[in-house]
Amino acid sequence: MKNLYIIGNGFDLAHELPTSYADFHDYLKGTSYLQENKDYEDTLFVSKMEEIFEHSENNIYLWSDFENALGDLNVGEYIESLAKEYGEEDPGRLAEQVYGQLKYIETEKALDVVKEKFAKWVREIEVYDDIEPRYDIDPNALFLTFNYTDTLEKVYGIDPNQVLHIHGSASQIDSDIIVGHRTNYKPSDYEMTEEKLFGVDADIFPLI
Repeated sequence: MKNLYIIGNGFDLAHELPTSYADFHDYLKGTSYLQENKDYEDTLFVSKMEEIFEHSENNIYLWSDFENALGDLNVGEYIESLAKEYGEEDPGRLAEQVYGQLKYIETEKALDVVKEKFAKWVREIEVYDDIEPRYDIDPNALFLTFNYTDTLEKVYGIDPNQVLHIHGSASQIDSDIIVGHRTNYKPSDYEMTEEKLFGVDADIFPLI
């Protein structure tokens, strides 16, 4: 009977690989990213995500925090903050302004930006040369990993055929890099907020 190892990001962090949410955040916000990226909508999307996360119920330090935050945003509070920015007294016009501000977030382009930048980031994490093994791992075992990195293969010499990267592999250019989150919203979460601000259900919450 073979051993089975189930491995998550803590394994990479233990080897001091830059694979935390903070590292991804720094990559997006870093000078090199801003210099290379001339697409205004892309940079605007990153800043918009930060603006939204200010209204998260979670402090975002770990990947689990990031994923939970995407499913637990205080959207009502965020919509109210946008409404205050405009200071428009006419509810209908206010709804139009807020809707226009957020409209591009729902586009496939915006979602593609996250996936594209995330995939590019994980594929640039190639810093295995100076890493020493930290654990006594059975080289004949099977491995189920949530990680995109090749730590098992390149640091421990594990045969790639023994490793299943369930979220995709950074070293395989045709591998689909999966990143997502759970959904935890109901219509009742936003109907009262929109009714109070705009007098109608303005369909702003679904954009977020």
